[in-house]
Amino acid sequence: MILCSMGADAKQKKIGIFWTSYHYYLGEIARIFSEAGTCVTVYIYLDSPEKIPHIDGIDFKIVTNVSSTELLNEISVDSHDVILVCGWHLKPFRNLAKKFNGRVVLFMDNPWKKSLKQILGILIFKVKWLKYYDAVVVPGSPQIHFAKYLGFQESNIQEGFFSFLSPQLSLPDQVNPRREFIFIGRLIGWKGVAELAKGYRNYRSQVSDPWPLIVCGQGPLRHLLEKEPGVQMRGFLNKNELFSELSSPRVFISCGEGEHWGISIYESAYFYHPLILSKDAGSASEYLMDGRNGISIRGRNVGDIAQAMLNFHNLQDSELETYAKASNELAKKHDSNFFKSEVLPFLMRDKKSD
Repeated sequence: MILCSMGADAKQKKIGIFWTSYHYYLGEIARIFSEAGTCVTVYIYLDSPEKIPHIDGIDFKIVTNVSSTELLNEISVDSHDVILVCGWHLKPFRNLAKKFNGRVVLFMDNPWKKSLKQILGILIFKVKWLKYYDAVVVPGSPQIHFAKYLGFQESNIQEGFFSFLSPQLSLPDQVNPRREFIFIGRLIGWKGVAELAKGYRNYRSQVSDPWPLIVCGQGPLRHLLEKEPGVQMRGFLNKNELFSELSSPRVFISCGEGEHWGISIYESAYFYHPLILSKDAGSASEYLMDGRNGISIRGRNVGDIAQAMLNFHNLQDSELETYAKASNELAKKHDSNFFKSEVLPFLMRDKKSD
């Protein structure tokens, strides 16, 4: 995807973004860079073909070769002033960072969990790869801790990468949440789909007027939810459909294990949704205050899911509204203005600034 402002000249700063899959967020970032007077090239690196939605005026550059040869041949050492690289787990991306003469910014969303794998990874990264990266950008505080262990200085770490970048979208006219639950995500094991189905069933058995459960997403475990009474399956939603769904606040639930961050969690909070979140969801550290805007639960725990649903069910409308407003207040700290004033200048620094 190549996007340059009109009248680009030799002095215009050039930014290269290297990612592993398409997400609408990349288009939003490219537009913000372009509005700031930069020329942006976004490379999507894929092991196999993937459908990329059409966006008027934007061409995507797909790099499909498993080896790093194709990617390295595409990029000269001076082709960009700054490159933003998604992760260091792919050899082509590591080799690109090693080869590049300009400023290299690493993106990572892995939270610090004190695992043996992470400890070994720190040792390898410090010895072999740290010297090739100038800075790192992360979603929030759990990733900041990991970045420091990897060897990055605090001045070269920036949080807030997953800020809300679509200010043109209207927030709900009515803050009062519907008495409904909503789940957004892939219907796979670690997302807690089986436990959600059981927890929701347990909750329904305890009340005479159970709330519906809206499910947005596709996956191999769809069958566990689609036949449950009270469940309304929306299927996969594109960006516009998703935000249309979010514009009606409900109680959002994320009950899996191993969620590094969870963009949908932030988006739901921004749209005034009270939250039920697993304790280990990365964004819970930023957007959940237990008892203020939501309830913290153990990941993939049927009893916790059912009890949290029951607790929300028993709240008055005025209490739900208080939770909803608190969610939005917590989310607003990372809005588009934050990205433009904090994240964007950090990403556009000259190499000599680090």
